[in-house]
Amino acid sequence: MDEGSKLAYIRGDVNGDETLNSADAIYLLRHTIMPMLYSLAQPADMNGDGSVNITDVVSLVNKCLNGQ
Repeated sequence: MDEGSKLAYIRGDVNGDETLNSADAIYLLRHTIMPMLYSLAQPADMNGDGSVNITDVVSLVNKCLNGQ
């Protein structure tokens, strides 16, 4: 890794494109339905309950819309 590179962690960036937007919420929804086809680039337990499910999708949508 060169000096100009850094590892970025953006909570909720589940598709790994280094931005947080609705594409992450859609990707997480797809993951909850078909986890074998949609692997996660980062941890996705958005509400901290210990599992990844539809409530995490709702939390991620709220985060995208409200910036929280």
